[in-house]
Amino acid sequence: MSEETTKPDEQVEGKSNKKSAMLVGGIVGLVGLACATAFMAIPKQAERHVFTGPYVARLLADEFATNLKDNDHSRFLQLTLNFTYMAYEEAYYTARMTDPLYIAEIKDVMNRVTFNKESSAIFDPIGAAAFMEEIREAVDPVVFPVVVGEPDDGLGADSESGLAPGRSFREGTFRGAFFDHLLTVNGPEMTVSMDGAEPVSFAASDMDVPVYDSEGRVFFLDVTRLDPDFVGDVQVGVKGQIRRVLREKLLAQ
Repeated sequence: MSEETTKPDEQVEGKSNKKSAMLVGGIVGLVGLACATAFMAIPKQAERHVFTGPYVARLLADEFATNLKDNDHSRFLQLTLNFTYMAYEEAYYTARMTDPLYIAEIKDVMNRVTFNKESSAIFDPIGAAAFMEEIREAVDPVVFPVVVGEPDDGLGADSESGLAPGRSFREGTFRGAFFDHLLTVNGPEMTVSMDGAEPVSFAASDMDVPVYDSEGRVFFLDVTRLDPDFVGDVQVGVKGQIRRVLREKLLAQ
C-alpha cells in the first residue's frame, strides 16, 4: 500500500494558517498586555472626605434656663434651641451629647452669652436674629471642637502620637476641616508644624504650644503625653460646623 503524499498547495496552506494563528495570538496578547498595563497605570483615587448634610439636632436635650441682665439679673430666660449643621457623619453629634464635659461647657457658654443681655434686645426682631448668631458663634467650637488625631474619647490625646488639645484650645482661631489639615511631628527633635508652616519647638512639659497654619490661624497643643519617638503626621481639625441656631422656645420670666 502506498503512502499518501501531501500536495505542495496543501503544505503552503497549512503554513499560512499557522502564521495567521500566530499573528492573531500575538495581537490578542499585545492587546491584553496593553489593557493590563493601562489598568495598572491608573492611580487609585484617594478617598475624599467632605461635610454632608444639613442635619438638625437639639442643642441640649432639656430646656435651658439662664439669667438675663434685667432687674439686676433676677429675670430668667427659658430656651429650647435646635440647630442645623454639616458634618462628616450625622452620628458624630449623637456621640458628643454623651460626653458630660459637653453638657457642662454648653451651659457655660450659654450663660456667658446671656449674662449681659436684656430681654428687650432679645425679643426685638433684629436683636433676636443677632442673638441667635451670637449663640451660634459661641457654641460651634463646643459642639464641633478641634480634634487632634484619633482620641479614644472626646477631646483626649491622639491614641498613636499622644498629642492633645492644649489648655487654651478654645481661644484658638483655627477651625479647619479635620481631613484637610495635618500636624507634622518630630518627637526626637521636639518640633511640630501645621500644613507645611514653619516648625515650632517645644519642651516635653509644654501644655499650651501655639501652632500656626499657613494662613496664620493658631491652635494650641498639649505635648506632655507625646511619644518621644513619634515621627509622622497627625490629622487635626473640626468634624463639622453649625450653620444656624433655631428657636423652638424663647420665654422670659
